Amino acid sequence: MSSQNSIARAFTEVVGRYPQNIAVDDPVSGAITYEDFAALVFGFARRFSAIGHEPKVLIHLRQGTMTYAAMLGALVCGATYAPVNIASPSQRHNMIMAAFAPDVIVSESTFQTEILIFNPELVIPSAPVTIVDSVAPSYVIFTSGSTGAPKGVAISRSAHAAYVAKWIAALSITPKDRISQHPSIAFDLSVADIFGALTSGATLVPFVRALDKMFPARTIRSAGVTVWNSTPSVVDFMSHAGDLPEASLPKLRLATFCGEPLLPRQVQALSFAAPTAEIHNSYGPTEATVAVTDMTITCAYLDNLGISSISLGHPLGGNTLVLLDENGDISDTDGEIIIAGEQLADGYWQDPERTSASFRTIDLGDGPERVYFTGDLGQWIDGKLYFIERKDNQVKIRGHRVELGSIANAVCQVTGRNAVAVQIKGRIFAVIEGKDLDTTSVQEVLRQTSEMLDRYAQPSGILTIGHFPRNENSKVDLKAITEYTTKKLLTVSKQGHENQDVK
Repeated sequence: MSSQNSIARAFTEVVGRYPQNIAVDDPVSGAITYEDFAALVFGFARRFSAIGHEPKVLIHLRQGTMTYAAMLGALVCGATYAPVNIASPSQRHNMIMAAFAPDVIVSESTFQTEILIFNPELVIPSAPVTIVDSVAPSYVIFTSGSTGAPKGVAISRSAHAAYVAKWIAALSITPKDRISQHPSIAFDLSVADIFGALTSGATLVPFVRALDKMFPARTIRSAGVTVWNSTPSVVDFMSHAGDLPEASLPKLRLATFCGEPLLPRQVQALSFAAPTAEIHNSYGPTEATVAVTDMTITCAYLDNLGISSISLGHPLGGNTLVLLDENGDISDTDGEIIIAGEQLADGYWQDPERTSASFRTIDLGDGPERVYFTGDLGQWIDGKLYFIERKDNQVKIRGHRVELGSIANAVCQVTGRNAVAVQIKGRIFAVIEGKDLDTTSVQEVLRQTSEMLDRYAQPSGILTIGHFPRNENSKVDLKAITEYTTKKLLTVSKQGHENQDVK
């Protein structure tokens, strides 16, 4: 993949080599070969080209065949696409439309807008069309901004192609693979699934139906998925549902994770169900095109792990990761994770001020380089990089700087459950997932964590919640947990029972 439009070119090359391979095995619309799928792609490309030069395409569709064809059609004709989650509130859709200002919306729904709406059912399959070389962004992913308004991250065609090529190589993807497509198309983790499959000749298996989402392990098994890409939280979801019994996923050869810290017990639970599967961990913000590291997890590594989460792995070729301390100097111990390399985003969509604040030029030792300041705090341990905490999750308690992630990790180690720490009115509370603890158990957790944490970092109490709320990207929703904790404490306070053993 060397040209600016190499995703589109790689796809057309794969169509030529494997025309009768199944491109998408859609449980709703049925399986479709690469040859027939390509005709849909070219049909979309012709439709978008008729709108104008390098049009902006908003894709408002469920996961599935027509969605992927629209994405590739946009890339073929030099357009920029922006995917949205159809399950998101209409207010969010309206904010994204206002920010992206699309020339066309591909959707089966109707909107109160003067923007052209194109129903995918009207696409006319087409013969191959000329691929347009373009300098426009490949796609724009809208993430949640600190102000509540979505912020668009613009990914170049070259960064998009570079990442996909590395993902295919690192995971040894072949035309025989059946690759899951579980995350929302509005979550950039889906980029790996979609384009990793469709530029390698593999089969993409979208998790479309409600039961596919609720019980992914069952769909992995029934659909014969060989490569599964997900956030770590989904493993807990499957475990709680009782869907990971021993050797229950015999065809799964590879599982790869990104988006959250991966925990040893999650690896062990999946390994129990898929004993022959190779498990990878990766790390990367949306601003660096999905992921910039990769690590294969071995039994020997787990046996000697001295920290609560799995290493982020080694940088993928063409990327550099360093830690900067509070003085802006490169640190060999801990600091903010800084990324440089060919996968960096163009910046934030039509927001030069925010772009210049996060994407800066500094000297990493070999001269000035453009870098991205992630806001993630990391630590080097035995030559391996670990995620510690979000920089904005550091809080001050009685003059001491405290990392909420460290508190959560301590509680997690003691209880063996998922845990998060939140600050409410100057006090820290730990929230654990699962059944309630009695007062004696809460006191024992607090006693054991007191041996692991400084006195000022001790949680003021322990609360439980049946299941952590998760956002549309399947990540733990910290904002919702904080709101839950605040309400729970208010209720306890009104009842006159607030103390160190909140549970």
